[in-house]
Amino acid sequence: KVFVMWGFTDEYSWIPSYFSGYGAALIFDESYRPKPAYYYIVKVLIEHLARE
Repeated sequence: KVFVMWGFTDEYSWIPSYFSGYGAALIFDESYRPKPAYYYIVKVLIEHLARE
């Protein structure tokens, strides 16, 4: 299983310049603060490690 991201912060996303209203899909916001997806990934990784 993998998590695929094409970056880590919304600050440098190229999507908004082409698709207005979109582009906030990464795990850190423009100020490098973790977003809910970050915490979900951490939760899943911890659960996976606990099973091993």
